[in-house]
Order: sequence, then structure tokens, then C-alpha cells
Amino acid sequence: MDLAKPVVALGGDWPAALELAAMPSIWRPSIDDAVRNLRVQSKPDLGELPLLGFWSAVCGLIGRSWRLEILDQDAATARLDIVWRHIRDHEPRDRAEELIWEGMACLELVRYLDEDVTDRASALLSEADRFIADDAVDIAFCETVLEAFL
Repeated sequence: MDLAKPVVALGGDWPAALELAAMPSIWRPSIDDAVRNLRVQSKPDLGELPLLGFWSAVCGLIGRSWRLEILDQDAATARLDIVWRHIRDHEPRDRAEELIWEGMACLELVRYLDEDVTDRASALLSEADRFIADDAVDIAFCETVLEAFL
């Protein structure tokens, strides 16, 4: 709901997004149904692009926010570290989760060992950015998601 409301305010008009934004409280089955409906309803807008998994989309939005200069490199790896806290209890299952772990490692190398990870962080953020199609999101969308969720 917290993410759906600002996305709807930006012009997201899928019925499932409107339903999520209008929910007065979190009811797990209702949220799950609405998210499933949103996935189906948004598919035509994706064209031939594959549907992204949740962590791929999150990782990609952080990479895109870095490319659009909403986040600098340190802030982007710090956001990946925040995301890592959600997935740290299991080994990475796909490339997005590997990049999230790598972002956490970059942050800690800078924070605790004062290492220069500029090239390493740039490479992982560039790769993360490629999860999202070039014209799929803009600065306003990235800022909205960062503020609401990350």
C-alpha cells in the first residue's frame, strides 16, 4: 500500500494498483491477490520484456537510480546493504541477489577497511541497471520507490 499510493499518484492506473492504494489496512490474502493481479495487468506494458523477480526489480531500481544520479555510488551500495538485510538468511538464488550481496560487501570494505571499491561498485551497479529496460522508469518513479520502500 505504501508503494502503490505514490505510484498511483504518478499516473499508475492499473486497477490492481488502484486497489492496493485504496486498501485501508494490510490483509495478507488481499495484498497477495492484488499483487498477482498487478503482475497480470502490467504485462502488456512490458511488451517483450521478461517479468522481473522482486529482488531483480529492487536491485535494478537501485542501479537505475545510480545511473540517473539520484544516488551516488556510496548511497547506492548502502541501499543494497539495506536490501541485503532482507535476504541475508539464505545463499543468493539468482544474479540479482548476488549483486545485492556484492553491494553489501562493497559498503563494508569501504566502511571497515577503507578500501577503494570504486571500479567494483561501478561494475555491479552498471549490471544492476541493466535489469530495467532503458525507458521503463524515470527519475520521478525511482525517487518515489526509493522514498517509499528503500
